[in-house]
Amino acid sequence: MSTKIISKKENQLFGREEYIIEIDYPKTATPNRKVIVEEVIKITKVQPELLSIRSIKPAFGASKGVITAHVYKDKALLEKNEPKHIIKRFHPEVKKEGEAGAQPAPAAAPTPAAPKKEEKKEAKK
Repeated sequence: MSTKIISKKENQLFGREEYIIEIDYPKTATPNRKVIVEEVIKITKVQPELLSIRSIKPAFGASKGVITAHVYKDKALLEKNEPKHIIKRFHPEVKKEGEAGAQPAPAAAPTPAAPKKEEKKEAKK
């Protein structure tokens, strides 16, 4: 498996570096997220808690793919700027505000269905 950085862009507004990386995996299926994260860490030389993989797009009919990754300057910026589902997918140990120690809401007792009113049918004369 080989990886190559196609582009690297500094985004000062969000406090991150944006990478577009090409990954080549001959004669195998598209690698899973863990393998891709390890490859991106290896090529970018960053800490895993500052890395966010935004997309993995395999090329149809080829053993290649394009990865979009963001590397943040600190963890607070990652939590502030990345969507919740991306954080949950790649950093399950990070909890948003209000989640720490939060108890799940108890299931509400099912309410009985309202009785149906009987329709009055008038006879036609």
